[in-house]
Amino acid sequence: MSNPHVQIHFEVKDDKGNVEKWLAECPGPNRLSKTGWNKDSLKPQEEITITGNPTKDGSKSIRLGKVVLPNGEELIGRSR
Repeated sequence: MSNPHVQIHFEVKDDKGNVEKWLAECPGPNRLSKTGWNKDSLKPQEEITITGNPTKDGSKSIRLGKVVLPNGEELIGRSR
């Protein structure tokens, strides 16, 4: 986690099993820490659910809404 914005790089499998690389743009670390995030919130190779709004330029990137961890815990990326 570093300023000015946190980025989450992740892979998504499509219906055919092909893997695509995506990027989630997040607020800065201070804002994320106020909603329960810390540097150990996400672990490499962990299967998570990410939701957000896709960017308008058609790239494989989103503006992070939230992350749902394997235990069901939700980490909010942006206030609603």
